[in-house]
Amino acid sequence: MVFPFTLLPTEISLEIIRVASIPSCDDATAPRPSYATAVSMASVSHTMRSATMPHLLHSVVLASSPQVLSFIDSILLQKQLATSATPLALDYTKLVRRFWSTECWEPLMEDSPDYRIDYGALYDIICRVESLGLNFRSLHLLYNGLASPGADPARDWKCGRVTFAGLFPRWKPLTSSTEGMIFLSRISHLTLWISTYHNSWPTHERRVPNWIGEMPLSSFRNLTHLAFSLVSDPPQKWPSGAD
Repeated sequence: MVFPFTLLPTEISLEIIRVASIPSCDDATAPRPSYATAVSMASVSHTMRSATMPHLLHSVVLASSPQVLSFIDSILLQKQLATSATPLALDYTKLVRRFWSTECWEPLMEDSPDYRIDYGALYDIICRVESLGLNFRSLHLLYNGLASPGADPARDWKCGRVTFAGLFPRWKPLTSSTEGMIFLSRISHLTLWISTYHNSWPTHERRVPNWIGEMPLSSFRNLTHLAFSLVSDPPQKWPSGAD
């Protein structure tokens, strides 16, 4: 027996679609949530696609360079569709509210011509999100986007909640440019997840990591909230001759 989904009240139908569209995080070992259910629903019909895509695009989590490139390709495709007045066109700048990139390697001169990143297309999205998260291995998506043709962070940048993560902090790519300094001055909530760092263990009894002293705190003019991981106990040195 087929479930009479179309006979349900609109409010209930939309709530079912919303819940079903939420990316699955059941697999704790997966590098990113599963979007399979939402993608399948968006392929059913135009009406279902219109109801599903805002939930699918609300939180974009990208775990690798190919995923970043595919997402940028979809942005460029939507820009093309927008010029043809097709109902398939979506305004990613309004739908993407949270963005995270775990890993994306910066293109090198010797890389294949196919590995090129349109930083400007991605900048149009991340400058308007509510929350931006980047591993420091993806930091070039930010500083190259800020410097891309047509970008004007003094005018465009709206995101005040930022999360950085990685093995060690990298501030120089941002503090060495005017646009990077503008970005830092717009941050109100900053979260830092620095997992390991050779200079992390403090020389005093406090558990505040030493890399905090390397932060360009004077550049965060609008910072009201700062969260960071405290230092765990350093590894114990075994006495000589101990098993």
